[in-house]
Amino acid sequence: PEHKVDMGIEYRIKGVRLNIGAQYVGETYNYYQHWGMYPDPKVSMDTKVNPGYTLVRVKLSKEFGIARLKPCPTFFVAADNLLDEKYSKFGNDMKDCGYPMPGRSFTLGVGVDF
Repeated sequence: PEHKVDMGIEYRIKGVRLNIGAQYVGETYNYYQHWGMYPDPKVSMDTKVNPGYTLVRVKLSKEFGIARLKPCPTFFVAADNLLDEKYSKFGNDMKDCGYPMPGRSFTLGVGVDF
């Protein structure tokens, strides 16, 4: 893409973290060689365009300081593609429609920050 912007903010209070991030990706172009058929084997370039999109991610986490455990476990809940943006990445040839990317998803888990 010609334009891409990533931004994020983190807020911490009493062991709780709130992360909010956004990513804007402008239109992307992919160029494919198109070979003509015999007896006129001319090569031309075809262009495929994917429209721009914006993704938003939110993550809320809490670190629990359990004695004798270093590093401490962190419990979190996260939402990816919060606005349920429909977008795709390029495939391998001109005829495909691209690979659709996942919609809104939620994750609940335990992690460790080193």
